[in-house]
Amino acid sequence: MRVPDRLLAARQWINSNPSQPMTLNDLAQSAGMSAPYFCAQFKKFFGLAPMEYLIQHRMLHAEHLLADRNLTISEIATLVGYNDPFFFSKMFKKHFGQSPRKMRDRI
Repeated sequence: MRVPDRLLAARQWINSNPSQPMTLNDLAQSAGMSAPYFCAQFKKFFGLAPMEYLIQHRMLHAEHLLADRNLTISEIATLVGYNDPFFFSKMFKKHFGQSPRKMRDRI
């Protein structure tokens, strides 16, 4: 089954703009769909709800950025769309099972 272009464009927006604030309604509207329909279609084609995909993408990007020791954890948080570094650390730990600082020490 072919993935609709509108969904591919929404996923590309997420992938290309991890630091931008995004809501489900924003993404659905950009795809020209209602939020519930967009959620269902996104999950059907990509295996994750849109906001789960967004969080996963941001966390993987953050993991990659941790290798750059010139960036602080707060700067990384901002680069992946979190204005609150404490909330970012909480989300990171939930996703990876360890804090960003611990992961950085392992890299």
